[in-house]
This record gives sequence, structure tokens and C-alpha cells, in this order.
Amino acid sequence: MDDRYFDMYPSFERLSGFMARTSTRTFFNDGHSQAALTDRIFYSLNISRNHVAWPVQVHSGTVDYTRDPGAVFKCDGLVTDREDLFLLIRTADCIPLFLGDKESGLKAMVHAGWRGIYNGIAENAVLLMKKKGSCPENICAVFGPAICEACYEVGEEVAVLFPDHNRKQGTKFLLNLKSALNQQLNDAGLKSENILLTNSCTVCQRERYVSYRLNKTDERLISIIGYFL
Repeated sequence: MDDRYFDMYPSFERLSGFMARTSTRTFFNDGHSQAALTDRIFYSLNISRNHVAWPVQVHSGTVDYTRDPGAVFKCDGLVTDREDLFLLIRTADCIPLFLGDKESGLKAMVHAGWRGIYNGIAENAVLLMKKKGSCPENICAVFGPAICEACYEVGEEVAVLFPDHNRKQGTKFLLNLKSALNQQLNDAGLKSENILLTNSCTVCQRERYVSYRLNKTDERLISIIGYFL
């Protein structure tokens, strides 16, 4: 399918050895429901559900290792070294974080919202990859579409958790999730040149993505990493 249906990350593919996709709202525009979306994406990418694992997301900082397909409960990120296993997450403003290491064959898929980032989810993913055989300097990362700083108003109680990544605008606090996540990856040992940032915003580009912050939608974008045949 063409790029109306998926965001693609060619630089990440080249650096990490993995291919990655994030679905767009075109699937919903075509009449597919949220309930049917996952199977439709599997069909589009020629992936069997028996080769996919996903976290049952709870806005935590927990990342688990798996080699088995299916749901993994009470976590927001997964790491695997199984070559034929795909990893999947769902987002609607939070950052879909793809991690891949060509040398070790390890890959990770992480759901990074403010709670997860505050609880060290990116660092936890890198530490788990390191435990399983990766060197942080070999890990590459790319951020999928997520809410941008200009659109992400938070309360002062959240802003104070990220003193280096928020700015006050009048009486509002604006939080830069991508900056906070980038710093966490740097602190975990990734090279700056291996962290690929995108400007895609789920609110600004509402015609392409979906945003819970915008309209409390039940729709979600699906991000997936693996080897696509």
C-alpha cells in the first residue's frame, strides 16, 4: 500500500536493519473500524497474527522481553530477538518509539506518553536490550507521529516533572514530549546521530493522524516493527 496508509522510516531501516510502519487515518476514512483495523493492517503487510506480540498498555514505564506472540500484560514496551516476531503498539498522541540494533538483532516497540517517560520507559527499554546483548551505541531510534509541544497543554503538576522540557505561555504550560524522550535516550547511551526525530504532529496534521487530545476519539494509530517480507 502507498504512503497514504502508512508512515515509513527509511533512514531508520538503513541504520537498524528493521522496517517500521505507522498506520494513518486513511484506513478509517476508507470505512474500517477500530475493531477491524489490526487485522486489516496485518493483511496489508502480509503478516500473520501468529507472529505478532503487543503490550496491553497501561501508561507505565515497564518494558518486557518476549519471544512469544500475543498479548503481554501490564507493560508499555516490548523487546525481542526473535527474527520472525513483529512488535505492535497503539497510540493517539503519545510517541511510538521504534528501537533497533542491527548488530544484535534486537528490536523494541515502546508506547511513550508523559507517564511512561517520567518513569523512564526509554531507559528501561535500552537497559533491557543491553541485558539481552545490545550495545547502546549500536541502537537506533525513531519517533513516530505524536503531539507536538505547541499543541500539548498540561497542568503545572505535570510540567514540573519535566523542568527542562516545558515552557510557560501566558497561564499555560506546554510540554515537549519528544525533547524529554530524546534526552532520555541520550542519557541511556544512544548516539545523537542514531536518534531520528520527526516533525509529525497528531493534532496539527489531523487530516493524516488521530488525536485523543483533539476529540477524545477511540481511534488509534498502529505502529509495528519487524522484518517485512
